[in-house]
Amino acid sequence: MEFPMQHQSVCFSKETFLEENFNVDEFVSQCRRAVTIETLKDNLDAFFRTLKSDMVELINRDYADFVNLSSNLVGMDKTIDHLQTPLKQLREEIMTIRCSADAVVSAIESKLAVRAEIRDQKRILERLIAITESVERLERLLKISGVPECTSEIKEVVEKEEFADVLLERISSEYNNLQYNTSTILDHPIVENVKPRIAQITETLQNRLESDFKASFEDGDKERLAQTLQAYAAINRQGDAEAMFRSFVRLYMQKVVSPKTILTHPQGLSGMFSEVLKFVPHRCSLLLEVAYPYQQHGNRTGQQKGMDRGFDFITNSVWPEIVSALQENVPVIFSVGNPDNFHKNYSVSMEFLCAFEGQCPSQAVVKHLRTHPSFASFMGKWNLSVYFQIRFQEIAGSLENCLQLPLQDSSPPLPEGGSNPKEGFHLELFCKVWSALERCWSKGVFLPALVHRFWKLSLQLFIRTSVWLEEAVLGPTNPSKTAAVSQFQGSEG
Repeated sequence: MEFPMQHQSVCFSKETFLEENFNVDEFVSQCRRAVTIETLKDNLDAFFRTLKSDMVELINRDYADFVNLSSNLVGMDKTIDHLQTPLKQLREEIMTIRCSADAVVSAIESKLAVRAEIRDQKRILERLIAITESVERLERLLKISGVPECTSEIKEVVEKEEFADVLLERISSEYNNLQYNTSTILDHPIVENVKPRIAQITETLQNRLESDFKASFEDGDKERLAQTLQAYAAINRQGDAEAMFRSFVRLYMQKVVSPKTILTHPQGLSGMFSEVLKFVPHRCSLLLEVAYPYQQHGNRTGQQKGMDRGFDFITNSVWPEIVSALQENVPVIFSVGNPDNFHKNYSVSMEFLCAFEGQCPSQAVVKHLRTHPSFASFMGKWNLSVYFQIRFQEIAGSLENCLQLPLQDSSPPLPEGGSNPKEGFHLELFCKVWSALERCWSKGVFLPALVHRFWKLSLQLFIRTSVWLEEAVLGPTNPSKTAAVSQFQGSEG
C-alpha cells in the first residue's frame, strides 16, 4: 500500500503505520522529541484528511465495478451446483482406481515375499546339498571306513600318491567349503544329523595332517612340510601345527633344561642357555624356512609371510616350552635368597633372552613374543623388588651403622701409585659413603631394570649424610630433617 504524497513535511514516516509491531505510545513518544504535541496533532489531522479524500476518489473512480459486482454473481450458485456432480463422479473414479492400485501393489508385495522365502529356502537347500556332497567327498578322499568306493577320478588321485599336493589342496578346499556352509545353517535338522560324520572327518583330517607333519619334519622333506603347513593354514588349524611342534620342543627342553646340565656344563647356567639357543638354528631351520620364506638371509624387516598365514612357531611353540622347562626343572635360578646368585642368574637370563629374540625371523615376531603370556610369566618370576630390598638393607644399613659410631680417621693411603678407594678422605664416614655409592652402581649389584631405585638410593645416601653433618655441627635440626632420616632408615625405594 502506498500513502498519498501530500504533506511531505509531516514529522513522522508514513510507513511506520504498516509495521506489525506498531505501538501508539511509542510512536507518540518518538514524535514528541521532534515537535510539540499540537504540531503532531496538526500533522495527523492533515494526514487523515488526505487519506479520506483519496479513499473517496478511489470509490468514485471504480463505482461502476462496485455496483456491477452483485449483478455478476447472479446464478453463480447454480453453476457451482452443476459442477458438483461431475466432480463427485471424478472423485469416485479416482478412489476406485486408487483401491485397485493398492490391491495390485499388495498382491505384488505378497508374491515378492513368497519369492524371497522360496529363494531363501532354495539357498538353504543348495547348501544342504553341498554339505552332504562335501561330507561324502571328504569321506572318500580320507578313506573313512563305511563309505562307498571312490569315483574313478578320486581313486586315481588317491592311488597315485596318498597325500600329494593336489589331494591336500582338494581336501583343504572341500573342508573349508564344508565349514562355511555348516556355519550358515547350524540349527537345521539335517546338519545336526551329519555332525557326527563331520566330527569324524575333522578327527581323521587332523590325524592325517599330524602324521604327515611329523614324518616330513623328521625326514627333513621341505616340499612335503610346505604342503602340510599350507593345508593347516587352508583349514585355519595353525594352532594344531604349533601344538604338534611343541611336542618336539618339549622333548628337547626337558632333556637340556635341568639341574644336571647346569652342574655338568663348564659354563653353568650360561652353558645351559647356550644349549637351548642351539635348538632354533639346528632343529627349526627347515620349519622356519618354510613358515617364513621371506624372512631368511637376515631380512628381518620385510613382510612376515609366516604370520600372514597364521604361523608363529617361535612364540607359540618354542618359547612357552622353554619357560615351562625353566619353571618346572630349575626354579632355583629365580630364588632371591642369595642376592649375588640372583644377580648372576638374572643377568645371564637377560642375555639369553636378547640372544633368543635375535633368532626371531622378524621384528613382528619379537613384538608378538613380548606380548605372549609366557613372556610375562617368565619376567614375573624375577622378584626384583625383593632383590632391591635386600641390597637396600645391605647398603643403607652399613652406612647407618657407621653413622652411629664415633668419628674415626680413615686408613692411611697406600704408597704412591697404589689404588685406594679411601684416598682423599680424612674420615672413615666419607669412605663408607663413597663405598656405598660405588656398591649401588657396581657390576655385581646394579641391574638396569632397577636404575630408578638405585638412583633414588644414591640421593638418599647424600641426604642422610648431609642431615648427619648438620646435626653434628649445629645440633638437632627441624622435624622435617628428622622425618627424612626416618624415611631413609625405613624406606626401601
